Order: sequence, then structure tokens, then C-alpha cells
Amino acid sequence: MSFNKVILKFLLYFIVFTASNLILKTVLLPVPLNISDVISTILTTGTISIGIVWVEYSLRNKGK
Repeated sequence: MSFNKVILKFLLYFIVFTASNLILKTVLLPVPLNISDVISTILTTGTISIGIVWVEYSLRNKGK
């Protein structure tokens, strides 16, 4: 897997997870989001996205 594909997958996961998480938080929680909630969501989804991409990259390059 090339580095460009890794970056694109990370961005895809990050955007999807962040958008869905923020949408769910605004729908399920009746209070408006604070800036701390948004920053926390971005950090959490970024960390999860990095983890997923790292595991996938490691598994694909293990055999090489």
C-alpha cells in the first residue's frame, strides 16, 4: 500500500467518523455542542482513524 493511499484512507476514515459522531451528538443530545466537545470529538476520531490505518498498513506490509 503506497503512502498516498494510506493518507487518503486516513482522511476518509477521519471525515466519516467525525461527521457521523458530531451528527449523532447533536441529534441525541438536546444541548448545543461546546468547542470542547468538538475538539474532543476531533481528537478521538483522529486517534481511531490513525489506529485503523496503522493496523491495515501493518497487516498488508507484513508479508513483504
